[in-house]
Amino acid sequence: MCRDAFRNFHFNRSISRNNDVDGVEAHITMPLVPTQEDAVGFLRGITNGDDAVVSSPYYIGVADGVGAWNTRPQGHAALWSRLILHFWAIEVEQQVLRFNRSNYQPPTEGNSLLSPISALQASYETTSALTKPVPLLGTTTACLALLIPPTTLLFTNVGDSQAFLFRPSEGKFIAHTEEQWHWFDCPRQLGTNSPDTPEGVGEIVDVQVEEGDLVLVATDGLMDNLWEAEVVRELTQWIETGEREQQIAEKLVERAKSVAGDPWGLSPYMERAVEQGLGIEGGKWDDISVVVARCQRKSGDDQAG
Repeated sequence: MCRDAFRNFHFNRSISRNNDVDGVEAHITMPLVPTQEDAVGFLRGITNGDDAVVSSPYYIGVADGVGAWNTRPQGHAALWSRLILHFWAIEVEQQVLRFNRSNYQPPTEGNSLLSPISALQASYETTSALTKPVPLLGTTTACLALLIPPTTLLFTNVGDSQAFLFRPSEGKFIAHTEEQWHWFDCPRQLGTNSPDTPEGVGEIVDVQVEEGDLVLVATDGLMDNLWEAEVVRELTQWIETGEREQQIAEKLVERAKSVAGDPWGLSPYMERAVEQGLGIEGGKWDDISVVVARCQRKSGDDQAG
């Protein structure tokens, strides 16, 4: 039995982001998340406008704070998205420790040692409890990906951010989450005055990964401006030309940004708005956060029993 429960596959990952709030643009390669012992007082992830992003060798995630809260007294969309990811990451890391101590028994219906939904529920409850006395008002979507050995990938989603598994050998998305809405432009969300909870509405997508698969998680700034077929075409081309995760993430953000800033461009957001009888044209200017991870086999796996 291998000593590292997450030895079979790990994420080699990069983040790219475009922040429309303060005009700052940055392309970031995330460091490894520190161990729990090293991370006392450390707030997981990064903030990008009202978005937040978190990354580790076995999980990645994005959360999109609902910006309308910034117009309300004591509203803080960015803090809500950051805290939800922070406490989710901590809970998942604790689950991993318990999983390691269990002799790596795979999750079953009666074994919730690794449960991203329960981790998100715990994060939601902790964030709610901490912000209520102040109070700090806000809501956020959440879209997460967790690797479970040996080859299981779990997507967890609440809201309109999305996660995708792209298989280069087949040139298509093998699996993805679905957007969740109350109504047009009002996604399901976690936080102040929202009826949504992870255990109530959270979606789980379970898929088996292969070495070389790409995992993509992104806030709605990406898929509001690019069609799925367009993303597939670009991913196929970039992989063929040897682009790495960082370059792919950067290029996806730039593609989405070019449409978002075009008042006459065609976009999925515009198409959905027209279907609702709204006279909206062009792209949707928004925070755009993208994490691209490649599933890679760790060295020494072929000797692991």
